[in-house]
Amino acid sequence: MAALIGAIWSAKEFVVSRQRAKELSRAQKTDHWRKLAIHQVLMTSEQFLSTSQVTEQLRASSFDQNIEIKKNELSLPSVRSVLMEMVADGTIGQVFPDHYGIVQIPRDITVGAVADNIRGNRAARDAFAEILKHPGRFTTQELFEEIGGNFDLSSSDFALAILVLEQNHAAKRDQAGKWSPTSSKEN
Repeated sequence: MAALIGAIWSAKEFVVSRQRAKELSRAQKTDHWRKLAIHQVLMTSEQFLSTSQVTEQLRASSFDQNIEIKKNELSLPSVRSVLMEMVADGTIGQVFPDHYGIVQIPRDITVGAVADNIRGNRAARDAFAEILKHPGRFTTQELFEEIGGNFDLSSSDFALAILVLEQNHAAKRDQAGKWSPTSSKEN
């Protein structure tokens, strides 16, 4: 009798644990769907939406899903909770007391230009070092072949970068295009 009760108890615990695991999996899939759906709703909206507007759109799209979504998972408080979670994660942003939208990262268009400027400056410095070591040896193209590949610059960008040496009277080119320092003394 004790063995039978033990077997029944074990079977019951097995069924209950399988139901819990199934419910947990369903809840995780629902939560994932809600976040994706909220992002899609906000991404396609031209304006910020309130919690009730987001909830209405989620309810309308929930019929097309192959997962079971419970009524309380699309209630105003549960959607607000997901929205607050997404705001805390930085996925979406909240404006006004109850309006949400996609967070946009400000794009700094100068980043590429600054990086190019730094590479050009470093190329000019290294070119000048080579010119000091070997006066009258290199043309611009020869300097590029010698050191230009170290800076991820095209040949034309390298040529533009080292023109600063002439502009600042640090180096000059002779009639053959060979670079020499304007002064042979190192400072």
